[in-house]
Amino acid sequence: EARAAARLGISVDEYRVPEIRVEVQRRRNDAQWAELLNVTTALADAGSALVGSVAEGALATMEIVIKEREAAAAAAAKAAAEAELLTEAEAAPGDVAAAPGGVAAAPTEEEKTAA
Repeated sequence: EARAAARLGISVDEYRVPEIRVEVQRRRNDAQWAELLNVTTALADAGSALVGSVAEGALATMEIVIKEREAAAAAAAKAAAEAELLTEAEAAPGDVAAAPGGVAAAPTEEEKTAA
């Protein structure tokens, strides 16, 4: 009885009264449940914050990747257009392979005179 009373924080005389012992044990259990609830709530809040941070980071990363891909596609399209213009500019007027559509352009009067 002395150890049990000490564990509950009451005197041996109080321990011997069942109503007191039961009330002390109920209050102790209530306090333990309240502490467990507080810890669980804190863990849930921390978990929610972590999930939110991870989601925000993933969204930011996806936005960066999308912008990089769009920039790369635009650069590739610009390079292709510049290459096509350069090829057309370098093509000789009578060059069938280099002419747009594979059809040779007829030489102009100036080109005939220069030749």
